Amino acid sequence: MRSTSFVRRNRDAEMDASVPRLLFVNIGLRFDVDSVDHQVLVNFGDLHLHPGAGSHGLHLTARVPRHELTGGFLYLQGEATLVCDGPRPRRWLCAWAFTEPILLRPADIETSGQIVLPISDEQLWLVEDIRRGNDFTIELRVNASLVFGGRTYPMINPQQYPLRVDREMWLRQLAGIERMAHFTVAVPAVGDGLSGMASVVRFLREAEAEYRNSRDREAAVALRRAVDRFREIHSIPSEKSFKDVPAQQRDKLQRWANAFHAVLGILNAAPHGDEVTEKIDFDRRDGQALIAMSFALLGRDWK
Repeated sequence: MRSTSFVRRNRDAEMDASVPRLLFVNIGLRFDVDSVDHQVLVNFGDLHLHPGAGSHGLHLTARVPRHELTGGFLYLQGEATLVCDGPRPRRWLCAWAFTEPILLRPADIETSGQIVLPISDEQLWLVEDIRRGNDFTIELRVNASLVFGGRTYPMINPQQYPLRVDREMWLRQLAGIERMAHFTVAVPAVGDGLSGMASVVRFLREAEAEYRNSRDREAAVALRRAVDRFREIHSIPSEKSFKDVPAQQRDKLQRWANAFHAVLGILNAAPHGDEVTEKIDFDRRDGQALIAMSFALLGRDWK
């Protein structure tokens, strides 16, 4: 079994800049059926983002405009890679599959089916983060199996096929998705988790795990341990060192240190066995806010 491919552009859309463009990928699949070479031409287009609850479906229509195997079934599946300009140009996106096998109909009847790329909320945020407001490309790896005459003809295909997504089209698709604001903070860690920033990150991961298990008080305790460990390995100006400096006259480091100590003051209310802190409760929003602020502060460069 062999495969060939080429990309056909939507010429009418290119002539009119006001029309959102989605480039249609045409893939020529060749199957050797009973020693006869048969071509099945498949193209992908009509991208639609179907909203879900935390996980969404990026649907593409797979059409078969030409084939010689009426009555056969075509099964499509593969992987998708996100490609953008910028410092992080490529990210693996998902594995995808057909919603139902494509029945190869007679030439005068349209032959088509749907494939679905599962996309989570976090992956949507990733797309928005790395595309930087521009067009982007989804590269499809397409594997196919043909069932014809009671026999199966599989094809493993290593090629990648680019599907360009116009930014205006994508924004219209996103309009149907209810999304919260989201920003990811990476806290660098090097080591075995017992020393240095790796030990700080170990406590941060504990806090995240406690939060996901709805143990918000315990998450706050783990965050306080992370901050305490951070203070042992980084020199943060004390509140006393700048308390007499008017707020408007504080330098950049003093202002950041003020924010650091403000968060530490909240974390000091995390329960640790005394009468006062045992009366202070942390709910889901508190835990979320504390995790976000702590990650942001411990992730910045304090040098």
